[in-house]
Amino acid sequence: MSPLCALDLLFSGDGCSHPSYSILDRSTIRRASTQQRCFLDTRFVSLLSETFVKFSKCAKKESYRFPAALLQYLCVGCPITEATRIYFPFNFDKKHWVGVCLDCSLSKVVVLDCNTSLRTDGMINKEIRPISEMFPFLLRRAARQVFSKNPKALTIERPRIVPQNHTHFDSGFTSILLIQAHAVAGLDLCKCITPDVLDVEAQKTAVIVYEENVGVL
Repeated sequence: MSPLCALDLLFSGDGCSHPSYSILDRSTIRRASTQQRCFLDTRFVSLLSETFVKFSKCAKKESYRFPAALLQYLCVGCPITEATRIYFPFNFDKKHWVGVCLDCSLSKVVVLDCNTSLRTDGMINKEIRPISEMFPFLLRRAARQVFSKNPKALTIERPRIVPQNHTHFDSGFTSILLIQAHAVAGLDLCKCITPDVLDVEAQKTAVIVYEENVGVL
């Protein structure tokens, strides 16, 4: 299974749900979901990217009309309308995956990258910029008052504390683990997502996926 398929499976749903499966035990995910965390899939990222060209050309961005496909993520009852941290996977050039956290309380984008040698901070900022610029305006459409009257682009940071893994094919699964770890306990738990734990965590995930779809082993 490709990283894209795996990530969409783990983050699938109606665009308003937390992951169905987790390398962490179910109780920790339940705890994270009650702490104003929201997990979105790759479709949300694609919609943001597709919208940016028109958004960037709009003189009055506060009155920009976002497409209906994006606005459905803001429907009544969707976790994104209440979340302080919003997570999703992000892919660079169909080759490398990172985890992304939009922290509304701190007005910043946190990029959880297991291989920082592939791109400079400038390159990361350029690719994440559409999200950092549009997201405050998108949340305002949901009547979220977490930003100022004239929202500014979210700052972008890529913590160097994240353990590094230069194996190309590991980035997809690693990004999932980093997202889940950060949602539960922040960067401190992310430090535990080292290359040597991937095999064990992959086995745990396989069991959880099987039991969710087939039944208890």
